[in-house]
Amino acid sequence: MIKEVYNNLVDNYLKIKKDLFAFSQEISKETQDKVNDIWVPYVPKPEDPKGVLAIDGGMFSKEVRTGVVFVVNAEAVYHDGEKTEPKDKMARVGVFKPGNDARDMTGYAMELMELKLALHNPSPLILMDGSIKKKIGKKIDERYLYLLDQLKETDKSREILSLEMKTETEIKNSLILENKLLISAIKERGRTVWISKKSRSTDVFNSFYSDMTLLELFTRGTGYTKPKIHFIDVGSIEEVPELKKLGGEYSTFYVRLSNGSMILRVDVFGRITCDEIEHIMNKLHSDSIKGYPYPLIKAHSDVKVSKDDRARILSMIGRYNNLGVSWWPSQFR
Repeated sequence: MIKEVYNNLVDNYLKIKKDLFAFSQEISKETQDKVNDIWVPYVPKPEDPKGVLAIDGGMFSKEVRTGVVFVVNAEAVYHDGEKTEPKDKMARVGVFKPGNDARDMTGYAMELMELKLALHNPSPLILMDGSIKKKIGKKIDERYLYLLDQLKETDKSREILSLEMKTETEIKNSLILENKLLISAIKERGRTVWISKKSRSTDVFNSFYSDMTLLELFTRGTGYTKPKIHFIDVGSIEEVPELKKLGGEYSTFYVRLSNGSMILRVDVFGRITCDEIEHIMNKLHSDSIKGYPYPLIKAHSDVKVSKDDRARILSMIGRYNNLGVSWWPSQFR
């Protein structure tokens, strides 16, 4: 980075600080009143975290001249009543043809691994990273609904069936279809909780600032917000029998598991009661670090594809060119 950036930062330091903290003066009393109305103070009670299963995935893709190398892996971490340790794992390394969709396809494949681990490792409470809205938000191209016939057994298989399709276009659209089939299966089989530590959603306060920002500003103790109900719009695919189960409702609420820690956004399918929220908080609090569930931390740490991992994988494949100089731009390697 050029030194002029730092010179400009010094010149504008006071204005930048002022702009960053000005938002606290702009928030109206109406917003404070709404926070007071929806926030429920609650101190989590110790509860045996046995049976909590957390799932997370990691991915990496690298475009080379002749294709895109992709790496996806996912892990299910389980609390057996005494300790939290890995229970099941999946991994896949492959190549997509060159194209702009390769990174999206890698992400879809990783999400499918996470969903398959959830289906193959039933548990009273399953934790997954992310949000329901993002999982179901991908649109289906109805021209590719014919691929459903080849995906009907996906919930029983540990393989990502979409990766066996013939063309890249079929693979991409099949990955989206397979994803929705598995989410539908999870929705039918029991309590799965999606947890987000970052969210830009504004549907609670309808403010320029995110709901999470306002809650972190106006609350400090443990507690949760009253749940907000969302309707899942499946659009024209409602008439497709295999995907019809995806419709319905899901609940969103925010929690803080320990005093002064981060606010977490939580999504669950269906309508949830305050008693059920408190039960979930008890389970999560009993095995958490600084207000975040430890099983998710463990899974995330295990599946993260590090810089060293990337270099080693590419070296094993034989596509990594060591130029001998660190300053050479990576896009030219």
